[in-house]
Amino acid sequence: MMSVDRNRYPQFVLKHPPRKPKRVGVVVLRGFPAMAFAALIEPIRAVNGMTGQPFYDLKVIGCDPIVPSSGVLSARPDLIAPALPDMDRIILLSGGDAATVDLAPLLPWLRKMDRMGAEIGAAADGAFALARAGLLNSRRCAVHWTARAAFATRFPEIPLEPSLWVIERRRLTCAGGTAALDMSLELIALDAGAALADAVADWFSHTRRKGAGALGPPPPAATLPEGPIRAAVTALEQQIETGFDVHALETESGLGRDALERRFSAILGEGPAAYLRRMRLNRAAELLQSTDLSIAQIALACGYADAAAFSRAFRTKTGSAPRDLRRPAH
Repeated sequence: MMSVDRNRYPQFVLKHPPRKPKRVGVVVLRGFPAMAFAALIEPIRAVNGMTGQPFYDLKVIGCDPIVPSSGVLSARPDLIAPALPDMDRIILLSGGDAATVDLAPLLPWLRKMDRMGAEIGAAADGAFALARAGLLNSRRCAVHWTARAAFATRFPEIPLEPSLWVIERRRLTCAGGTAALDMSLELIALDAGAALADAVADWFSHTRRKGAGALGPPPPAATLPEGPIRAAVTALEQQIETGFDVHALETESGLGRDALERRFSAILGEGPAAYLRRMRLNRAAELLQSTDLSIAQIALACGYADAAAFSRAFRTKTGSAPRDLRRPAH
């Protein structure tokens, strides 16, 4: 990606540099996901380019001089634990072994930063490491959908959200992959305003999901293992335009209502009715962003009685009106 030309964005160029750039540390552990890593650091580079000032002071942090990712890439951290400076925001990236990864070199520093008021977070399975360290206690949390059942079993006291990202009380978690970009953009909006976040999203040819932290796409039936829950999700996919029919789910899955609710929630992080609502809202978000259908037409296509009912449901879940998700005409 070419460097951001500040001349293209004169409205964001700061006349005076911030007195203190926001210090951001991205911690990479062995096997870290390269996509999430890029999604976290590239928006920071773009903000500094657009504003013409070091709005963010970014440091990559590791426990070794070279840290391999989950693929062919490796990172050369700017700073090596345990000798680490103060940070305002810390985001942890780990591989698939996050449930057992050794955070000992980082724990004293992470806990000190927490006491000092830093924001601490993780992408994808990195939430396991933070939870084991006691840094997610009493906080809502987002993890990748494939890890929800394992996380809920290991940490039943931590509320899981079926979301792209959750930002709550100095904790930042996201589902990994491109969800890290959505969380990055939301953090930029909180730090520097929605207009700059939208400009960064446009630079990366990405539609920012304004206020849509709770609109993480549910996994389709085809991605689930064979069994009663996959059968239930298949049946739900046929109900997007119609009413919720729990009897059809019981028939397709072969489970009674209570067993269906328990197993569905354990695997997918929410019950069947909530899952259907999220499928409908995700379908609506896609139509809002990619078509010129009216709000009323989208409401009917997504199973709502009318535009008013759809708008209420959309605003309740996302905090935004449906029209706010429309891309501006250029």
